[in-house]
Amino acid sequence: MKKHLLGVLAMALSLSSFAQYWDVVEQATNLEASRGIQTISVVDTAIVWADAYDGSGGGAKVTDFIVTLDGGLNWAQSTLTDVPLGWEFSHFAGFSDAMAWATCFSASAGGAHVYRTLDGGLTWEEKNPYSAAAFANVVHFFNALEGMTMGDPVGGYYEIYTTADGGDTWARVPQANIPAPLAGEYGLTRSIGSYGDTIWFGTQKSRIFRSVDKGMNWTVSDLSSIVPVTGIAGTLSEFAMESGMVGMCFIQGLDSVQRLVKTIDGGTTWTQVLSGTQKAGFMKWRSGLAHVPGSTPSRYFITGARTTFGDFGSLYSDDMGVTWVTVDSAVQHLGSAWADSLHGWSGSFSQGPSTGGMFKWKDTTQVVSVYAPWTKGEVAGYPNPTHSVYTISMDQFVKGAIINLRLTDVTGKEVYGYEVPAFNGKFKHTIEMTNLNAGMYFLNLQVGNQMITKKVMKN
Repeated sequence: MKKHLLGVLAMALSLSSFAQYWDVVEQATNLEASRGIQTISVVDTAIVWADAYDGSGGGAKVTDFIVTLDGGLNWAQSTLTDVPLGWEFSHFAGFSDAMAWATCFSASAGGAHVYRTLDGGLTWEEKNPYSAAAFANVVHFFNALEGMTMGDPVGGYYEIYTTADGGDTWARVPQANIPAPLAGEYGLTRSIGSYGDTIWFGTQKSRIFRSVDKGMNWTVSDLSSIVPVTGIAGTLSEFAMESGMVGMCFIQGLDSVQRLVKTIDGGTTWTQVLSGTQKAGFMKWRSGLAHVPGSTPSRYFITGARTTFGDFGSLYSDDMGVTWVTVDSAVQHLGSAWADSLHGWSGSFSQGPSTGGMFKWKDTTQVVSVYAPWTKGEVAGYPNPTHSVYTISMDQFVKGAIINLRLTDVTGKEVYGYEVPAFNGKFKHTIEMTNLNAGMYFLNLQVGNQMITKKVMKN
């Protein structure tokens, strides 16, 4: 494919105000290669816990976890070895420098396991309240003493327990306090949201349960009208709550499309914001949704790691999902979690014990110099010719650069446009060309103060 360089201007750009991006140098998690970060628990700007899964595709059942006490400069890796062979985490949550909890399940054996550490993960003890027929989904503590854990229905109602003594003893919530499950309904691993004394969990039947008194009494809301045709076949996940009244989560129907929904009344009602088919640059598949506490205006992050659909990278919204800003688009981000607007972490895949696994957010008010980096043309476009989609990607990291992408036909008419005002990361974008006429098109890509043009053939 022939490439024409149309213009090379001055290389240095001076930017003031906020420079915001994921640090291109990943923090080393000390996990073995191909471990993916599953859940991140941010205690404060220094203390962060996370658990890992086997991201190699081999399907190994692992119970690895990591913790840092210095903001990620050093991560201690360990494994919960008390778990029987073949079991894995359904939820993992850290609550202080010393205390963390884990619920575990097995795809082939019944029952549940619940573990607690009070010494930073050095030793674990089982504190399991569940019945022999249980499946434990999540665990949450509101403070050092009061907590709850939720499992699938047993005996006709959800198996929910609360504790007031740090998990030494548990009491099952009475059936009268919990709305009855639908036929075949169950909870979902890691599908949990919390703020203060309020907690939410989702099911695979388009329903969200809520308690405002630390798990003692529950109400339920029905989101079946949001998913298409099937009605009650939507799975709820990735809660991100900014208060006891306002927050967002994802619901996915049988069409496999992610729909972002929001509530402003604590979860009594939910309305759709966007879906993966509605907006260019919005992810059809996601790995994480998070709220940034203390952000002004209030910020939500979506992260993605599914490379086969181009849905990897990260983006954020400062207006409750109406508009989105792309941060990067060629990096695999799993979930993210935040201490405040200046300190956040995003999980990735480790490349080895001393290489990668966690990104940390960078935010500085200093005047910085950034450079449009691609004088040698590290830009690829493929496939060419194409019948359906065309992908443009840039191999080098960019800080704070304007991205302006335009596709025109041979008459100069613009048939597609995409713009990011201040891009940080490795740029990658997919253009849907299925509905365009066959023939030649010209793609103009501006990054910062440079532009190139590429010929694209549609057959």
